[in-house]
Amino acid sequence: MQISVSTNPPKQAELIDYLKSVSSLNVDYIHLDIMDGILVEQKTFDADILPTIQECSNLPIDAHLMVYNPQDEYKNYLKTGVKNISVHYECFPDDFALVETLEDIRRHGIKASVAVKIETPIDDFLPLLRYCDNVLVMSVKIGKSGQKFDNSAYNKIARIKNFIDNFHLKTTIEVDGGVNEENIDNLKLLGVTNVVVGGALYNSSNKAQTISKLKE
Repeated sequence: MQISVSTNPPKQAELIDYLKSVSSLNVDYIHLDIMDGILVEQKTFDADILPTIQECSNLPIDAHLMVYNPQDEYKNYLKTGVKNISVHYECFPDDFALVETLEDIRRHGIKASVAVKIETPIDDFLPLLRYCDNVLVMSVKIGKSGQKFDNSAYNKIARIKNFIDNFHLKTTIEVDGGVNEENIDNLKLLGVTNVVVGGALYNSSNKAQTISKLKE
């Protein structure tokens, strides 16, 4: 199991120190939560923060764009050195626009990922997995840290995994929201290969041990 450390919930003033401290542990990615204050209430930062983060950590960056206009915003990340860009399925006017964006991300040597809200039905979405390197399944409502894992995500993950297997796709499954030691085994059994960890790690008194338990 790969672990992505979320930039949410640390406040911006403490973010760099937090990322420095966890980057020395056995984690795999920094999960950059970009919020524009429109798609979600909270506003964080944009691509301008990347040089600062890259100076404090050599971990690869997974950019999660929780923004109202991903068709324009993703372009700001194409030449920044990020390894993965996640755009929200719900924010595109049609499937063609989404696929066009995913293909452009891939042309720049970056993994193209689609994020899906917990409340979004996935019947229409499943065929689009053919164009994704990764699917980011939200297991809480987007925008706020500290929420409890929504068990309805399990069925969504199972259906996504079934579609991937049936069509022999290489798409990986990532889960974000309320991931902790209590639900990690269920996620592994469902075929999840990457989890985003926010509050469970940030609030842990023994971060190395928490990561170890999530990975074992």
